[in-house]
Amino acid sequence: MKIERHHPQLFPILLFSILIPLSGIIACNGGSSGLAPHEITAINDGSQHGPMGSIADSAGVDELPLFIGNVATANPLPPKDVPVHPYLAASGGVHVDSYNTDVSDWEGPLGSNPEVLSRSLGTPLGICFMRAFHPDGSLSSICYYYQTVDFSAGKVTLGMDLILFDPVTLAALDFYAIGEVTVGIPGTGDIQPADLSGIYFFVDSLGRAVVASPGNTIRIVEPGWSGGILRWKNEIILDLSDDLPEGAGNLIAVGPDFAGNIWFVTQFGGVGYVKEGTDEVYAMTLEGEKFENAFSTAPDGTYAASDHALYRFEIDPATGLPHFTWRAEYERATWVKPGMISGGTGTTPTLVGEDLVAFVDNADDQVHLLVHRRSSGEQICRVPLFSPGASVVEISPIGYGDAGGLFSSFIVQNNYNAPDIFGDYRELTTGLTRIDVLPDRSGCVEVWSNNDIPATTVPKLSTASGLIYTYTQLLDTTVSKAWYLAAIDFRTGKMVFMVRAGTGDFKHNYFATIEIGPDGTVYQGVMGGIIAVRDRD
Repeated sequence: MKIERHHPQLFPILLFSILIPLSGIIACNGGSSGLAPHEITAINDGSQHGPMGSIADSAGVDELPLFIGNVATANPLPPKDVPVHPYLAASGGVHVDSYNTDVSDWEGPLGSNPEVLSRSLGTPLGICFMRAFHPDGSLSSICYYYQTVDFSAGKVTLGMDLILFDPVTLAALDFYAIGEVTVGIPGTGDIQPADLSGIYFFVDSLGRAVVASPGNTIRIVEPGWSGGILRWKNEIILDLSDDLPEGAGNLIAVGPDFAGNIWFVTQFGGVGYVKEGTDEVYAMTLEGEKFENAFSTAPDGTYAASDHALYRFEIDPATGLPHFTWRAEYERATWVKPGMISGGTGTTPTLVGEDLVAFVDNADDQVHLLVHRRSSGEQICRVPLFSPGASVVEISPIGYGDAGGLFSSFIVQNNYNAPDIFGDYRELTTGLTRIDVLPDRSGCVEVWSNNDIPATTVPKLSTASGLIYTYTQLLDTTVSKAWYLAAIDFRTGKMVFMVRAGTGDFKHNYFATIEIGPDGTVYQGVMGGIIAVRDRD
């Protein structure tokens, strides 16, 4: 492996006074921490973004109600049953934890005198798809922004920055330049997940952001204080290009296992890891298969779904190589359904408790939630979702289980006929459903279904409030593209309240995720940047 000593461009913008200063020391309990970091010295004034003010609304915003429904009373659920990860921050994954549950034990807003903030990236198009929290409460996000367009080739070049945000004001504190990617012009349907390296990243237990970046490099970047200003301070760049199997393609996702190894998957079936505390890379290839989503890690193994099968991977103690201990094939699409991104599953495997792993297949007529035993790969249930001829799932299920065994629940969202960037949700086939696995693991049952809230965000469940948070377009209005944060009761599936987020193309979320912060704020990535919703009372 090559360890590159690049100096990406950075610039400290604002003092973030509420944070506890970091030590600036890279210790040996996370990822390739035994590799020496170096201080980032090059400067980036952030001028490629332009003025980063609030995201402007389109016409008609004042005709819309600020609030719909009723202020909620917290109805807590038992805390989720996910072990503390020694190498991952408490909410350091884009799906919250290494089980990819999309469940937070932090309380989300209850709709009490809500406040809505937004921050533009200052470019014609800029979206912060996914975010993660550092142990000190700071917030970072991989953000894409418009650079150039080639109409003859039908391509747009996007810049990529890892941005450190003030979670209270949404001020951009610092920028770390990741690189650039070229994708199809929005609206052509030519954007592929494999083109968008860096969407899947994590924050480790030391507060370092670990990013799969273009060029098959893993960047490990640590924030720290310098001259009284919070900034990206130290970096390690691991170049895997010479260590990946031939033809493996781009890195898609990275994540830590419970021994501190940094696992990764690549576009064309590559699976491997960087050994903890070293620069040693171990990898294998699944011939003829692709990865377009992230993976989950547990003490018992790493779970990943290619476009053909679900796998459980472990490390061979004799050779150090990754290998799969079981493989479960599933139904793939044979034609391009509206809203579909690829022929394989659109979901990252979700783990619940000590024994369950679930994902959604891509069967032609009607997709299914598939729940398997982690120990053997045995299928527990195969539940048809939504209506025949109108089901696509490109968002991983929420997975909630508690230590007492009251719940083993999965919440799945329909994305059939999801529009392209800037498209209208009136075209989208709605559907959100909760499926519970029976306590004796003899099957699964549908608990509720809500067909009133169209969404393509990655929703989150707060156990402290008992609410599921999603982002939706209000359809019962003549105002174009009216966007709301919606809160849904986990127990009943009924909408509790909605908070107006704004109007127009630049408040469109296009599959960007929701996150719940430690202070109860909900964050949503949108086409103009990022928004935040929190209670003031």
